[in-house]
Amino acid sequence: MNTKLINGHDIYHYTMSGAKKIIHHENTLNSINVFPVADGDTGSNLAYTMKCIIANATEHETVSDTLSSISEVALEDAYGNSGAIFASFLHGLSVESKGKDSLSMSEFSDITNDAVKYAYDALAVPTEGTILTVIKEWAGFIKNQHIHHLEFKTLLLEATKHAKHALLETKKQLKVLRDSDVVDAGALGFVYFLEGIKDYFLYGKVHLSNNVNTSHKVVDHVNPNFQYCTEFIVEAYEHLDSKLIKEKLVKTDDSIIVQKIGDYYKIHTHTDHPDAAAKLVTKYGKIIKSKVDDMNLQVRLNSSSKSAIGIITDSIADIPAQWTVNKNVFQIPLQLIVDGNVYNDRLTLKNETLFDILKKTQQPATSSQPGETYLQKTFEFMLSHFEDVIGIFVSSEMSGMYQKAISVQSKIGSKHLHLFDSKTNSGAQALLVHTLIDQLESKSSITEVLSNLNKAVDSAKIFVEIPDLAYATLSGRVPKIVGNIASLLNLKAIISINDDGKGIVTKELNLKKLMVKKFQKSPFKKYGIVYTGNKENAIEYHQMMQELTGHEPVFIQEVSTIVSAFIGEGAIGIAYLED
Repeated sequence: MNTKLINGHDIYHYTMSGAKKIIHHENTLNSINVFPVADGDTGSNLAYTMKCIIANATEHETVSDTLSSISEVALEDAYGNSGAIFASFLHGLSVESKGKDSLSMSEFSDITNDAVKYAYDALAVPTEGTILTVIKEWAGFIKNQHIHHLEFKTLLLEATKHAKHALLETKKQLKVLRDSDVVDAGALGFVYFLEGIKDYFLYGKVHLSNNVNTSHKVVDHVNPNFQYCTEFIVEAYEHLDSKLIKEKLVKTDDSIIVQKIGDYYKIHTHTDHPDAAAKLVTKYGKIIKSKVDDMNLQVRLNSSSKSAIGIITDSIADIPAQWTVNKNVFQIPLQLIVDGNVYNDRLTLKNETLFDILKKTQQPATSSQPGETYLQKTFEFMLSHFEDVIGIFVSSEMSGMYQKAISVQSKIGSKHLHLFDSKTNSGAQALLVHTLIDQLESKSSITEVLSNLNKAVDSAKIFVEIPDLAYATLSGRVPKIVGNIASLLNLKAIISINDDGKGIVTKELNLKKLMVKKFQKSPFKKYGIVYTGNKENAIEYHQMMQELTGHEPVFIQEVSTIVSAFIGEGAIGIAYLED
């Protein structure tokens, strides 16, 4: 390959080769990840970002169009700190090459050097000794040395050597790297990207060795300063002052990155309170997309040896938070769309804020599932830490979550991923998760666990008394005529789920009397109490159910934000497994 000009096709193939190289070295990058958080996910985050680029970026004749496509995908789908910084640099390349059909070495040197600023400007607190430094050093070498080269091949090969030297220097620049005796994981990811480009020059394709370099030291991962890695894509009401957002978030959070994506902004932060971050962001625009990752969970699993069975459920299951901490349960947040904002169920919107919003808007809330790429990332992460993974999801008659999970399972093709339609929701779904936990603690085999879960699904019941059907009627969950009659007669409604997993309005009028009747017919193996809003009802039912059954509930839990949006404030529910 001998060229003094590169076009859009060249840029596309360079990027694809570099992306494949990063994906190939995902585990190596995870193993040395200590900055900004030692949670062992830099490789996974960069690999996810690269997979999105490979899947969605398009090849064009011109440099401008190709880089525009690549950067748009990168900005929207970038995961984690290093992914966001890398995406900002690609965005800079796109902006600076606008209108260019091809690039000479001189033009390329100017564009790469100017693009560095975009990566630095995106961060509230840019830190040297990271991917930022290596990108800057690589671009600076090209700027200073391109006049000594006759073709792109030799220039980029030499620039890659310089980037490797800059990578080694990161150990000296950051104390946490020096103490751990590793280079920066994000910076190494960028060097792998450059090596992928090098492979394309030398072999015409990326060279993926079966023997991945394992000479890098594996570090211990420790709990981060903040629990959640949180991102929002925001449609601003007007021009959003990136500096102002950074200044406000830096008071409580860290690792803050603000990027402009066309007419939108992407905001990345590490926080203990995603709902507070969301509340701040919604002052400046509408959230059109969000994601939250539990970094403590990532650290815990990355620091443990592979276990027998892991559990996945979705946020509709009203499980206690401690189950995700000490019971190997990964909870996938569904999305709630209310008042034009997209929230992560339970995480970026709490129920008290939800009810305040619903009182001010006449628009019904809606819900949706996370994308298949996110689900695949989650399933593969869990499969890497457990011999078998069991997923128990909200009724397929109420959500498309289970069907989407099945679709992703077919792509992964693993026999160790076992997915179940709970045919229920809320507290009953949580009791099925508890059944799995019981099985794991009794050291049951995977065959026994799956068999017992199948039986438990048929015995899971839930009844919820709601003050009125206004919210359910507004959302379309209950026919308008039924809601109007209940409202007219000032009747409390008791809703449930039938054997097919469909929501129903029962003919019952008193939840306490109903529970006595159900218990006398068939004692409860275990039960849980769920509520929305005021907890006083739950305390009252706790006493009643304890006297009735002779034992404590498995949990007393507030209902998920999504379900709360459809049943309203003041609801109380009893979920149980028939004996």
